[in-house]
Amino acid sequence: MVWPDGFAARLEAFCARHEVTVFTVLLAGYALLLGRLAQQEDVIVAAPVANRTGVDVEPLVGCFINTLPLRLELDEDQTFAELLARARETATAAQAHGRLPIERMPLADADRGPGRSPLLQALLVVQNTPPWRAEHRGHRVEVVEQPSPRTHYLLKLEVLGTGAPLPARLVYAADAFGAAEAATLAAQLATLLDQALRDPDGYVYDFSLLDSPRR
Repeated sequence: MVWPDGFAARLEAFCARHEVTVFTVLLAGYALLLGRLAQQEDVIVAAPVANRTGVDVEPLVGCFINTLPLRLELDEDQTFAELLARARETATAAQAHGRLPIERMPLADADRGPGRSPLLQALLVVQNTPPWRAEHRGHRVEVVEQPSPRTHYLLKLEVLGTGAPLPARLVYAADAFGAAEAATLAAQLATLLDQALRDPDGYVYDFSLLDSPRR
C-alpha cells in the first residue's frame, strides 16, 4: 500500500492525541471502507490474537493464536471519532472471549464454501512485535518478515509494524478480486483514513473515496 505523504507521522500523533492504538484506527477505517463499498451498516472484521492467557498452556511450547470477530455498526450520522470509540470498545470487549474457538461461534458451521468462513471474510493483521536480532562473534542474525502472498479470506489488510513508514499491503483472494480492483481498494482505504485523521469529527459517510486529484 502507498500512504499519503506524512501519513505515518500523522497517524502516530493522532493515536497519542486520542489515546488509541494504531490497530484501533485501522480497524475503524477498514470496517468503514468495507461497509460503504458493500452498502452494509453491520460489518465484521476478523483479527488474530495471542491465546496464551490460560495457565493450562503456560508449560506448552508453540504458537497459540485465535481469531476473533470484531463487529462494528456504521451509521450515516456517526462521526469518525464516534466510530473510533466504538472500535476501541469492541476490540477491548472481544479480548474477554479470546479463548473461544472459532468453531463454537455462531454461523461457524454454516455452508462456507471451499476454504472460507461465512462469518469472517475480511482479516486485519497488525504485526506489533519488535524486530528480533542478535549478534555473536561478529555475526548478526535477525528475523525478516516474509508476508504470505495468499489468504483464506476475501481480503487481508496486513501492517508490518506501527511506526513510520508503516509498511502495509492488502492481500486478496484471486478468485474474488483482480489486481486492479485490489489496488483501487488499497488506494481508497489510504484516502479514507487520511481524511479521517484530518477531520475526526467529520461524518463517516461524507469522506470521499477518491484521492485529491480526482475529487
